[in-house]
Amino acid sequence: MMTGIDMQDSTSTELPLSTACSSLSGLRIGIPKEYHNEFLSNDAWEVWNHAANLLHRKGAKIVEVSLPHTKYSLVCYQVISAADIASNMAR
Repeated sequence: MMTGIDMQDSTSTELPLSTACSSLSGLRIGIPKEYHNEFLSNDAWEVWNHAANLLHRKGAKIVEVSLPHTKYSLVCYQVISAADIASNMAR
């Protein structure tokens, strides 16, 4: 979790970090199975797994989820990004 304002990011806020992060009991965190593929290095998988274990030790329930449309995410990003740029340039 990140906290604090980033002057280079218009979407960041001054909201303080909550102390509710000390326990993640009751929180379910999904790990997309599609992200564990041949393009993910062993080092990256180990870091991801380590983070999931830390979250689990803090009380979160880690569950495998499926995001079957992940393969379309880059194309969607490109379309949305182009529309966002056009909108910003029109101002």
